[in-house]
Formats: sequence, C-alpha cells, structure tokens
Amino acid sequence: MTKIDFNKPFTPPKGLNIVDLKQLKNDEELPTLKTEHSVIEAANEQQILTILTLLNIPTKNLSGTNQLKNKFYEAYYNPQFLKWLISFIDPRINQAFIDSTYFSRNDLLPQIWVHIQPTLNTLSQLGIIFFHKDSNNQVTYEAPPAYTEILATLASKDSFGAVNHYNVFITDLINSILNTYGLMSQTSLIQLLHDFKLIKNSSEEKLLQLIHAIPNFSRLFGFDGENFVLKRYNSEEKRQKLLEQQKPFPRFKLESIKEALQIQYSVTEHIADSKLENELKRLLTVAKKEVGPNFVFVSINELFNVPYPLDNALFKLLDQLNISIEPETKEQLQRYFRELMVYKHIPELNGHSLITLRALKKTKK
Repeated sequence: MTKIDFNKPFTPPKGLNIVDLKQLKNDEELPTLKTEHSVIEAANEQQILTILTLLNIPTKNLSGTNQLKNKFYEAYYNPQFLKWLISFIDPRINQAFIDSTYFSRNDLLPQIWVHIQPTLNTLSQLGIIFFHKDSNNQVTYEAPPAYTEILATLASKDSFGAVNHYNVFITDLINSILNTYGLMSQTSLIQLLHDFKLIKNSSEEKLLQLIHAIPNFSRLFGFDGENFVLKRYNSEEKRQKLLEQQKPFPRFKLESIKEALQIQYSVTEHIADSKLENELKRLLTVAKKEVGPNFVFVSINELFNVPYPLDNALFKLLDQLNISIEPETKEQLQRYFRELMVYKHIPELNGHSLITLRALKKTKK
C-alpha cells in the first residue's frame, strides 16, 4: 500500500479539550437544533431542486417548493447524512469550525484562505454553512449549530481526522484523473489505482463505494453505468466525439499519485514572468486598476484550471475589469495564451499536452 501522511487535523481550541466541545448526548437530539437556512428559504423550486441534486438527496415523487424545502431539512438534520457530508469537506475548514463556529479571512493564514475560499463559497451557496456580509463587504462564514455538534462529535474520535483526509484526497485524485482523460472505464480506473499501489484486491469494492458516494458538488464527474465521465461530456454525443478525438493519440500514462494530483496544475509553474502575465500586468497598470499583488497570477491559473481552457474566458475577465483593448493587443494576448496552453494536459489529446506529444514524436524518430 502507498503510505500517505494523513496528519490528524483536529485539535481543540486553546484551553479546551475536544470532549468539552461535545454537547449532544445522542444523535437523536440533532433535530432540536434545527434552524432556518436563509439560502433555502430564499430559493425557488428549481434552485432547491439543484441544491438537493448537488447534495445527493433523492427528489423522486417530490414537487413544489415546500416539499423540496422539507426534504432538505429532513436530510440535513439526519445525523448519518450530516456525518457523511462533513467527512468530505476540506479538513482545514472543519478545523476552522472547531476553533470557532464562525470566522472570516482575517482569522486564517493567507495560504490557507486562498485554498479554501472557493469551497466555502460553494458550501454557503448550498445552505450547508451560513455566511454574512458586513457594510465593508467582509464575509464571515458560520457553522449551523447542528454542523458544529456533529463535527465536534466526529472530531472527538481519533480515526475521523484520517477518514476526513482520505475522503478529500480520493475526491481530489479522481477529479484530477478525470480532468486529464475526460472519460475512464470503471475497470481502467481501478487498474490505475492498483498501479499506484493504493488498493488491494480485497479493498476494491469499498473504494468503489467510496468513489460513488462522493457528493455531487465536490466531484467533477458522473457515472454512465460503465464509465466515469467528466461532467463536461455529459451526453452520449459528447462522449463519442471525445473518443474520436482521442483515437490518434496514445493514452498519456500517469506514473504516480503525486503526478496525478499535480497534472491539473501543469501550466502553473510557467505562469510567473510569462508574456501573458507581463502583458496583463501592463494593461492593469495603464488602466490604473488597483488589484492584489498576486491577482494576475491567480487569475491566469484559474483560467487554465479547467479541462479545456479557452481564451474567451480571458477576455471576459478584461471586460469585467472594464479594460478595453485594441485588435492587435487581442491577437497578442491570444498568442501568449497559446504559448501557455502547450503545457496543459487535456482530454481531447488523450491526457497529453502538446509538449508531451512533441517529446513522444522525437523519441519515435
């Protein structure tokens, strides 16, 4: 088995013992902590339906806003559901909610905040946690009482830290693999995990159950009965087109867990001081836009952190900043974008980047 260092992330706040945090005597008391979730209360029927789908909550034979709202509350305040949900949430977020039932950007280290903020936004939009904005647009995130109680109960168990880390690790790993290939049969995925020495034959079924149990909101893929498929290719027509595009290329071989996790950031190391970064910085300076020191780097990284990056997203960003550009500048930016694009591993090339394909051609000569 591959050894993965799952540090226990859950430590009690200063002056307290983890046991001191526990207020529930048994799970049956959870419904007494029920409170209104403003996102759910404000949502229309379609919005609630979407939220329930993203939370893996069945909606068969349900209709109307009230029925769907009741279904959300019924599921959320079910101890087993909430335990499952919390076990897939970033351990750094769970640790922050153990330290305090609410926190904002200023309460966390910048390097932690930048990684967990997108997840916090998603959780708050789904009604899993609460958020509040003050007059200065400072956002504070708050754990509902039930979330706090279940989290404290789980965190008091020595094994939960490892379980939480492992669930999030598996989610990140499978997301990254599917981001690379777009589509992979269940058999091929299991074989790859065997190659990584991540599983033994006896644990195949358990790992498959775990992968299928990953919450919809945190996974980038679905399952068509035979294949795990990136949501981008969510129709039979799109899947067939992808397979046709992949045919001319041998499948890129992932050699290790580390490579599989890092491959989605294959462009990242080439962004700093690239022509694209320098040109965007120049445009911001000319337009007298005040942004953070890492704004350009982070923005470019986000543009490429999708299965198939398009330069349209770059120009939408400039539009949002109210920066107008001349046609020749647009052509220049497109060229700089393509220069970074060659490092991106994409499903249409069967997991390769243009750089790895060029290297492959050279070895065959």
